Amino acid sequence: MTNAWNLLPGMIAVQTGPGPGALEWGTVVMGVTGIFLILVLAAIVLWQVFKTMQTRMTTQAAIARDQAFRELAERATAAQETIAADTARITPELTAISTRVAAIEKLLREVE
Repeated sequence: MTNAWNLLPGMIAVQTGPGPGALEWGTVVMGVTGIFLILVLAAIVLWQVFKTMQTRMTTQAAIARDQAFRELAERATAAQETIAADTARITPELTAISTRVAAIEKLLREVE
């Protein structure tokens, strides 16, 4: 609606329509709708930022946990390799001792 002044001879100027600074309902509805949409958009962006941060923290924790498991597996493998090397080194010695004990047992049987 536009502001209109009706000026008739011998009369006081009368303004028809809304006064200066008055808002029409369409303008108010559009303004409220615009503000609502901006708030909804801001809430969605904020939600996505929080979800992204949560995913990043979860991923970093999983990476740290996987790294700890990897280090544990490497230490276990190194320990198994050490045990295998020690077993390979001890086996011939045990065979030699077993042979000597058998010889001593044979000698003791002969002496009896």
